[in-house]
Amino acid sequence: MDRQERTPRPSVAIIGGGVIGLAIGWRLAQAGCPVEIFERGEAGKGASWAAAGMLAAGVETEPGELVLHALNRASQLAWPDFAAELEKATGQSVELRQEGTLMVALNRDDVAQLRYTYEFQRTQGIALDWLSGTQVRQREPFLHPNVVAAVFCAGDHQVENRKLVRALRAAFLAAGGKLHEHRTVTAIEVTGTRVTGLRLEAQRIAADIVVLAAGAWSAEIAGLPPLARPPVRPIKGQMLALRMDPSHPLLRHVVWTPRVYLVPRVDGRLIVGATSEERGFDANLTAGGVFSLLEGAWRALPDPPTPARRASIIRRPSKLFAR
Repeated sequence: MDRQERTPRPSVAIIGGGVIGLAIGWRLAQAGCPVEIFERGEAGKGASWAAAGMLAAGVETEPGELVLHALNRASQLAWPDFAAELEKATGQSVELRQEGTLMVALNRDDVAQLRYTYEFQRTQGIALDWLSGTQVRQREPFLHPNVVAAVFCAGDHQVENRKLVRALRAAFLAAGGKLHEHRTVTAIEVTGTRVTGLRLEAQRIAADIVVLAAGAWSAEIAGLPPLARPPVRPIKGQMLALRMDPSHPLLRHVVWTPRVYLVPRVDGRLIVGATSEERGFDANLTAGGVFSLLEGAWRALPDPPTPARRASIIRRPSKLFAR
């Protein structure tokens, strides 16, 4: 039997080494494609590092996002198998937690908004449970005694995003991918109607396919025709982390409040986020931003008197994400 010639795999260049770029790169490398990632900083240390890791395709669904919702839900359903495969490939845990998510109402106005959101999301086929204040505190006893009601979404989870990017980086490299850090792509080269490569200052990199996964910087890269330029801009988001006793955590579920979200970690951190500010590429923390986060967290989760349950501040960087 004659040996058939195999069609060469196309070469792929990925701009951006965050969760998206690394995940795409890993899958392509698994499939045998020659793939290289070019990251302007350190892989996984941008918005992917300063995130909360929420997998909230249910509670984040809003009117006007029905097509996006379908994509998000399909992605979310694939997460348990994806996490298991990644952990098996690397021997590293990504701490996928499946306790579910609570959206709480702290007063009557909050209840009205929560009821509206609940009824809309139910029309989209999202499985939700309406809880009374008593039922909420049975699940999370350290929430404010005046919590009026909550919605519980059993299908919305969380992953430890910092462990996730570490695992994806390791999996990508183990599968044969090439990672170039601290390499800023200045332009995408286009010949006619086809992308032919990248430019990094004076160096040119040829590629059959280019994947643009640079997040907030995607629209800043030259070379694309106007109609192909992604309509994204940077949005500043400040976050902070509180330190809890891992054996006596203040929360076990992801909790959304009217002002902030609260995400408990296995190691005892409680992530509090996030502001949303039109500040361009400014990634500095501000006193006002940190204060608003602390106040929002305190209104939902007053510090209990038991010393073991008290929380202290851990400095956490701000992030820049695309919108």
